[in-house]
Amino acid sequence: GFQPTNKPQPIIAIAAVPDLVDDDSASSDTLVVTLSADLVLRVWSYEHQSCLCNQSLRPHLELAAAAADLAVLHFIPSSTDVRVLVHASSITHPSKNEIVLLRGDLTSKVLDLDVVRRYVVPAAAARLVDFVVVGPSSTSSQQLVSVWRSVAEDFVYVFPISRTGPKSYYLDRLFAPNRFSAECIRHALSAASTAVSGAALRRLALEAVHRECQDQARREKQTDANAVRVAVWLQLLQKCTKLWAVENIPLGVASIQGSLVLLRRNHTSILFPSTRAIIATTGSSSSSVHHDDDELSALITPFFASFSHRDVRAAVLCEWNVDLHVDLTSPSLLDTLRRELQRGLVHTNQGKSLPTLLARVAPILAGDATAQSAVLTALVDNLALLDASSSSSSPSSSATAAPPSSTDLSLALHRMGAVVVHDMLAATYAALGFLSFLDDAQPSFVAPATLQHISTALLPRGLALLRKWVFYQWLFDQPSSPDTPAMLVQAFARHDDDNDVQRNLATAVLDLLHKVHDLPALASYVHATRQHDVVRVVVRYALQHPTDDDGAVTMYLTRLLGDALVAEAVVAYELNHERRHITHILARAVRSYITVLELEHRSTTTAAATSQLYEITGHLKETAPRPYAAKFILQLLHASLVFHCSDDVTGATEFIWYNVFKLALTERLYDEAHVALHHVVARANSATVDECVRHFVLQLCDAGRVDVVVGFTWGALDAKVEDVLQWQAANTHANLTIKRASQSAVSVLRLLYSFLVKRARFAAAAQAMHALFMRLEPDAFHVDVLRVQRDALLAATNVLALVPASQNRWFIHQEPKTTNRTTDPLRVVTASDLRRELLIVRGKLKLVGSSAAALAGQSGSEVVSLLLKHLTPDGTMATNVALAVAIARAIDMDVKVVVRAVARDFAYSSGTESLLQALLRHAHSPDAYLAAVDTLLQSHAPLPTWLTDAAVAAGPLTAVALLRLYLDHGVLDEAVALAIDHLVPKDLSQPAFQQAAAADTSPKHWMPYELLDKLLGACDTVGGDDVAPLQHNATRLKQRLAEYFQYVHVVDAAASIRRQHERRPTASSISSTTTSSTPMTWSTN
Repeated sequence: GFQPTNKPQPIIAIAAVPDLVDDDSASSDTLVVTLSADLVLRVWSYEHQSCLCNQSLRPHLELAAAAADLAVLHFIPSSTDVRVLVHASSITHPSKNEIVLLRGDLTSKVLDLDVVRRYVVPAAAARLVDFVVVGPSSTSSQQLVSVWRSVAEDFVYVFPISRTGPKSYYLDRLFAPNRFSAECIRHALSAASTAVSGAALRRLALEAVHRECQDQARREKQTDANAVRVAVWLQLLQKCTKLWAVENIPLGVASIQGSLVLLRRNHTSILFPSTRAIIATTGSSSSSVHHDDDELSALITPFFASFSHRDVRAAVLCEWNVDLHVDLTSPSLLDTLRRELQRGLVHTNQGKSLPTLLARVAPILAGDATAQSAVLTALVDNLALLDASSSSSSPSSSATAAPPSSTDLSLALHRMGAVVVHDMLAATYAALGFLSFLDDAQPSFVAPATLQHISTALLPRGLALLRKWVFYQWLFDQPSSPDTPAMLVQAFARHDDDNDVQRNLATAVLDLLHKVHDLPALASYVHATRQHDVVRVVVRYALQHPTDDDGAVTMYLTRLLGDALVAEAVVAYELNHERRHITHILARAVRSYITVLELEHRSTTTAAATSQLYEITGHLKETAPRPYAAKFILQLLHASLVFHCSDDVTGATEFIWYNVFKLALTERLYDEAHVALHHVVARANSATVDECVRHFVLQLCDAGRVDVVVGFTWGALDAKVEDVLQWQAANTHANLTIKRASQSAVSVLRLLYSFLVKRARFAAAAQAMHALFMRLEPDAFHVDVLRVQRDALLAATNVLALVPASQNRWFIHQEPKTTNRTTDPLRVVTASDLRRELLIVRGKLKLVGSSAAALAGQSGSEVVSLLLKHLTPDGTMATNVALAVAIARAIDMDVKVVVRAVARDFAYSSGTESLLQALLRHAHSPDAYLAAVDTLLQSHAPLPTWLTDAAVAAGPLTAVALLRLYLDHGVLDEAVALAIDHLVPKDLSQPAFQQAAAADTSPKHWMPYELLDKLLGACDTVGGDDVAPLQHNATRLKQRLAEYFQYVHVVDAAASIRRQHERRPTASSISSTTTSSTPMTWSTN
């Protein structure tokens, strides 16, 4: 119920506040205090369920821990004041073994407790169990009984609680506001230090009273301690009162019938003259006209005094604040005045007496137009007090002389000046209201020429005077600073004080007004006090009322206005105002700064016309809100080019373009930064150009704007951009996890590749991608790194193919330097080298999941071995085997070595038949098949049928080589079957014989007679019952061979007979030969 809703610290102690007997303001509500873990004491209302006030007790309890864990809170019953005992401790940090007695004010509105006494227990490592106050509250015999516990034993300590005296009562009276000054109290205490004030002075007073009480108690041992303490406080107050009586410090100002009285602590008062008396000393009109305008002013001022002028003042304030608000518009001051006049005439009782006023005014304005205009002009002239008067006016004979110390007069002079301004503003309101009424109503007793003079001359001048007096009234209401009660004009008068002579009081007031009228000096002072809101209004008013001074004052004031607007923007940014509000203020500030630059350009020579530019730019960089600074500094610099475009004697143009370049990069305006960079190149030295190019390229890289780096036309800077990228790539990390792209060699080299491809430098682009591949080679065991390597090699391969055939399609790669070499070795890299490395990287990508840690630095042969070793019979096996074969061929590795390894793995039952089959299919080489068969035969493994069939089909002589392998390994069954199926022709039929004989062709089939003889001989030497199939197949082979040889003999004989007949020349012989050559049949041969 009592805890607030903002998640406070837990409450560790709670107690009800006892009611005081003599508290007349006590109500039915019950107050409860709580002590939280952060040692904040809070007063709660039980009736309203809310927190009333709080006080932090951490300075009083002196707890070392950040938060307390345990606390005990107990009020001592009393009928006069509030006293509370508090003990707080922490489990984690050792705390002091003490109970603190606090005393002071504790009500529903005020919580101000101070330490009165500390009850310290000397036992070490002891913790409080509990304490209680015993004894009647009406006597001084109360005792504090506390129980403490340590690891070894328990303790009970009893402390007497004696009254400490009416400390708060006398302290409040000693340090009451507007009572005794700090100087007075220090003199009363005889303090040696003159710089003690505030809380330190309160402690000094308490210590002095305590020492004096102890001294008197020792001298008068039978006297009551409370009586001694009260007597000491009374002595201190009496001494302060005596010192106060002789002080020459003003207490305040009182008004008596329009005049002011300065009241001072030395009981000497000064009567100031009235406003009318001060104004009368500045009159310069003729006696008759002066009498008429005074009489007219006396009539109209009371009449218009009751009219409301709030809207008129608001309209003037709008004119000052147009720089701060986007949608703020300044209404017409004259229209606002007329609306106020109409409202006052219609809705107030004062308006009913208008006929009476006109009846009394008509005699004053009797006469021709000249006389009327003179009276009304004098009425307006009397409102221009500061313009007509002079600080050297003759003193009034009835004025009172000022005291020697003019500092004492600053308060009263300020108040008197404020009264004068108020009265002048009221007179201005009345005069303008009257003139506006005459202009609208056009009464018959006013001549037409007078009315025209009013509308063309008097009303505009009166509105200007109205703005002036509204401004001065606002100025006199401004405090010197938020922390001091002194007013701004008072502090300004004291700061610029030269009135150390006896002078006329009216003249002193007028001098104060004249000092304030010096707006440049006032603006400079306010700017020094860092009251930027006041500076803005003062400068805005001063610029709206130009003087005949030179342009230096206008330039200074305009600069102050810009600085004040920038300060206003900073405040708005800290308060999280809307973006368009801050933007509007900064735009107005930049406009003021541009005016300053223009004024400086007009008034100074070329050699000195850059100081403001440098200062303003630096000021905006230091003070403007960071999210908005770059944009508006760019606006300022672009505008300043108008004043520094013709020459560059002072380096201003270089300064402008250099800052435009840097700020455009900050705002990500890359096109503008590119233009500025070219201007910097045309004017700056090489070091500056190199720094700008490097900064530009790296920031573009960090922003991911590769299109900008590649697409811009750098011109003469192409070589510098390439050098920056080369250097950055060589001096940055090849880590892929770096957030800033300019610090990653991968990003930089990719950018360099794109940059070179855009410029058709394909070989250099391929070299950049190959350099990226080599940079990542030590870390080539992670899938992301391998993918980057693959992409780099793909890009290098493709871009190298774009090199024209007439040029060299290669580039130079420089190997890293080793310790045993004096020079860096160079290597020529061609397209075939890139393809080989690309195949190896693809193989590593296939192996990432199985043997990732062993991939870094692996050669091509090792990658092939790992590929074939870690393959699984899935859908990707064919692709992986093809990749392994391609790698082997690319690195000039004998495929038979790979085949023998896979076949050996298959022979020992650790590999799969499909792997060997896929490998041989992708190798598609007779030697590969023979190597597989040889390996299986050496391992005494059975030969798959598909292997022998594929081996025979691989080439025309593969069957012969296979037969030789069979014979070498003694595999006779397979050898005989091979010879029957593949070595001896199977088409020994009668049609085949007839066709061969008719075509006169010899048989083209070649047979390995030596191997067949060796095979048949081996079969004949084998004997036993278990070789019957072999003998049967051998017999079949012999029969087939016999048939084949017979076929060959017949065909050869037929061919020989045909050749003999063809050699005979006669036709009959040819005919007989033809008729006798009957077709042979298979049975006859």
